Amino acid sequence: MRRSALQHWCVILCAALLFQSCQVYRKNSITIDEATNAKKVLVERNNLPDLHLSKIERIDTKYYGTARVKGETVKIQLDTTEIKTIRPLNRSATTWANIGLFGGPLIVITAIIIINDQTKWKGDTYDLGY
Repeated sequence: MRRSALQHWCVILCAALLFQSCQVYRKNSITIDEATNAKKVLVERNNLPDLHLSKIERIDTKYYGTARVKGETVKIQLDTTEIKTIRPLNRSATTWANIGLFGGPLIVITAIIIINDQTKWKGDTYDLGY
C-alpha cells in the first residue's frame, strides 16, 4: 500500500474513534420518574451545565444521577427544581448517526483512492487506461 493511501486509512480510523462517542437524544422530554427506567439521559438544568447521566435512581424522596467524571463513577444529587428537561438516549438514531458520520466519508475516501490509483494524469487531461 502506498504511503498516501496508508495516511488516508489512518485518518479514517482516527475519525472512527472520535465518532464512537456521538450520542443522539430524543427531542421529547420525560418525567424524572420515567427517567429512572431509562438507561442514559441528558438532564438540561436552568443556568447550570447539562448532565449526561448513565442512570437516575430514587432513594427515599431524593433523586441521584450516576455519571462518569474523570474516569470514575460518581452519584450526583439532582435538585428537581433546577431541572428544565430530561431527554432519554435515542439508540437507533445514535447508531445511524455513527454509521453516517463514519460510513459516508469512508465510502467517499475509498472511491477517491480507487479512482486515483486507476487514473493516469497527463497534463490537464486524464487517461483511465482503456
